[in-house]
Amino acid sequence: MPAETLESLIARKEALDVLLDNIERWAIFFAVLVGIGVCGEAIYSVRAWWNNRNLHTVQQSIDQLRQSELEFEKRKRLELAVSLLDRNFRDQSGAMLALQRFRSGMAAVFEYLNDGEPLKTAEQINFVLKSELVNWAVSGAPARNPSMADGVTIFVPFEPTDVVANEAAEVLKNQLEKSGIDARVRSSIVTPVPPKTLLIRVGPKPNPTLENALKELGTDRPVTPIEGSNVGGIRIGGNRSSFK
Repeated sequence: MPAETLESLIARKEALDVLLDNIERWAIFFAVLVGIGVCGEAIYSVRAWWNNRNLHTVQQSIDQLRQSELEFEKRKRLELAVSLLDRNFRDQSGAMLALQRFRSGMAAVFEYLNDGEPLKTAEQINFVLKSELVNWAVSGAPARNPSMADGVTIFVPFEPTDVVANEAAEVLKNQLEKSGIDARVRSSIVTPVPPKTLLIRVGPKPNPTLENALKELGTDRPVTPIEGSNVGGIRIGGNRSSFK
């Protein structure tokens, strides 16, 4: 084989060695890149799965919170609607049985606002006290003072020795409260109450639910007091005067 051919072959071989070496290096480089890409894809796939799971959990919490808010608002609307209903002495039979031990030994005098709802409430209580099981001596008349306190106020004789009247008043109060009717017992100092007699004053239905709703709406405005020695800063609003 001629010397020139051998040298050229050797040169070609060296050139091929260099080329293959470069190719191998690039192959290793790209293999490393591929490995990084595969690892990166695996890592970010796991992160994506984890974040999607967290997103789903957060979305569930948001949905639950919104549902709770809707249920809360729905309950508030229902409570407001119920609060606008007239008072209802639902368990009159239970009140009759509870007051039966005071049968025929008590009297009651009613004072009530001569307006639809308070009058109906007074009549419901009157129905219980005049029933055959209770059989109290009952009388009643519209209140002269239109600014009567809210709810049902049961006045007992000022004498603390009138145990029967005090016990009967507490029983009646508890029975009214069982039916959701606001009631309280007070000793009568200004108005004299005879022994074994209850003075029952029926005022407007208290409605804190409506008052809170008006405050939330911003429609609850303060009432201006009338200053002076005769009235002492009293606040008046919502009263009426008959044309009779």
